[in-house]
Formats: sequence, structure tokens, C-alpha cells
Amino acid sequence: MFTLCEEILKSKSKGKHILFFNNTQLLECSILSYLPENIVIVLLSSIIQKIGKVLPVRSYISRYSADYFSFLLKEGDGKGKLLLNELRKESMVDSFNYSFNTINKFTYKYGLNWLNNEYFNRISTKLLLIK
Repeated sequence: MFTLCEEILKSKSKGKHILFFNNTQLLECSILSYLPENIVIVLLSSIIQKIGKVLPVRSYISRYSADYFSFLLKEGDGKGKLLLNELRKESMVDSFNYSFNTINKFTYKYGLNWLNNEYFNRISTKLLLIK
């Protein structure tokens, strides 16, 4: 969550942020030596859905990887254009009448003390500039 918030703060993008997740395969990571890939994917999917509910970031879970999506767009493939249209449609839905009460409860519940009001005020200011 911290990395996601930091990326939003560093971003120079004028658009809304979308968290893109491939739910069919993962890149090599150390957690796969402890848990099977399908369990990790289910856990990450549920975490991403929770993040989408508590942070003002859209989440998009796809069966395609971001690299494959990029390849489809470069090739001019219809699947890539369809996916791009879905992402654009998702980013246009304006449900960002957002308060940080939900995230404050979330951070308190899970003991994420480094996520304080000052930090979220910076993110909120950044997101207001994007609107």
C-alpha cells in the first residue's frame, strides 16, 4: 500500500490511477517458494479489491499481463483496443466523492501507523489536482 501511495505522489500523470493486476500468473517472487501460485493470486486479488475500496485508486483485474497488453496495443490488435476501452471506461466513472475515513479505520485496524493524516492529505491534494 505504501508503494502504491508513493507512486501516486511521484506520478506526473494528468489522468486517474488504475492498479492493473494479472490474475492468471505471477512473475517470479520469493513468496512462491512458500505458497502455491494459485493461493498467492487469490490473496493478491482480494488485497487489490480491498485497496480499491479504501484508496481512491481504480483496480482492474485482468487475465492479461501488462506486458502482453502493451504488446497488443503496439501490434494494433483488437483485444488490446478492447482492453484499453474498458480501462478508459473504468477511469471515467467518477466515484471519487472520497473521504479518508475508510482508510483511517483500515490503518488503525491493521496497525499501519506510518499512514497518518498528513500523508493522506498529500495524496488527497495530488488527486484533487488530477480531477
